[in-house]
Amino acid sequence: MSWGLIGAIVGLGVGIVDFLVLRNVAAKPDLTQQSRTIIGLVSYISLVIFPIVGWYAGTNLIGVE
Repeated sequence: MSWGLIGAIVGLGVGIVDFLVLRNVAAKPDLTQQSRTIIGLVSYISLVIFPIVGWYAGTNLIGVE
């Protein structure tokens, strides 16, 4: 297993946790509909961005590939 793959898996784990936390924040009744929409969009974006950043960190920061 390469360092890039390990970084992507860790990033996916962080992204899933972030997704769940943001969804819980968006479910609060005192938020406006616009806030809920933006938080929902950001939660989906984090599912894509964190694995990419993890792969990058695994391959470039470790220096082994």
